[in-house]
Amino acid sequence: MFYEEHVVTSVRQFLESHGFRDIHWVKTTAHGEDITAVARDGAQVTIEAKGETSSREKSKRYGKPFNSGQVTINISAAFYSAASASGRTLSGVAFPRN
Repeated sequence: MFYEEHVVTSVRQFLESHGFRDIHWVKTTAHGEDITAVARDGAQVTIEAKGETSSREKSKRYGKPFNSGQVTINISAAFYSAASASGRTLSGVAFPRN
């Protein structure tokens, strides 16, 4: 299973290798923007990350892939979050490849 934490780690590594700075991220249980960074040109960047299952060990879904309804809800929430970012911020979403 590719948990949100794995997605965040992969995105952080990508950002670091491409010259982004001031990279910050929150724990998967926290609310808010999953990853923030500053691009080489000074642009503020926010990224909403999603995993392929719940990362909470006490969740009934822990370790089980999301069903199609949960996938739809999680992807919709990620896109909404990215679209809601302020106009001066570049925003994006990150998902596992599956």
